[in-house]
Amino acid sequence: SFVFFPNWIRRMGEGFELGPIQLNAANMAMCAEMMRRQAAEFLICHHHPSIDDPFDGRLQHRVIGRDRMVAVHAPGLDGGDIPHLAYSTESGLGRIASACVPSVTVATGESPAFTSHLAAALRGAAVGGAGYAWLPLQLVAGDLADGRLVRMAGDLPEIDINICIFRQGVLSAAAERVWKRVLLA
Repeated sequence: SFVFFPNWIRRMGEGFELGPIQLNAANMAMCAEMMRRQAAEFLICHHHPSIDDPFDGRLQHRVIGRDRMVAVHAPGLDGGDIPHLAYSTESGLGRIASACVPSVTVATGESPAFTSHLAAALRGAAVGGAGYAWLPLQLVAGDLADGRLVRMAGDLPEIDINICIFRQGVLSAAAERVWKRVLLA
């Protein structure tokens, strides 16, 4: 998450030398594949208990944060059929939304108005008035407070989600120090 990571890594580094960091941002399918190929030492992602562990329990992980997904759209789109802005099938957040509210996230016979694996792209489309999207509250809290977005009308749930860090079995010395810091946090 572009919103979560900068604050989390700053807190992790307080009084502690983290060393050089390389951040790769991609969809969940690509990130999981990077971990399977051992091209990354850690994966930070959104996770929900109703979604299978992408590594079938082979990698250790810890919850390092929490968020909620909420359905939002630009003001003025109230009433009628509001187009759905959907996550692509490679998106971890999309799998969470589909599993938790399938009757809401599956358009009835229509294709989504816009599709992306990036929550930030769906946020931009929603702010621009293209439709509604299920987005992490940390990402849209400012938009809701400033009136650029509003919550969908009706009795829609909020989806509680975890932010998890997965680790490789064997880490570099620097990454092992980071993992020990994660365990102490």
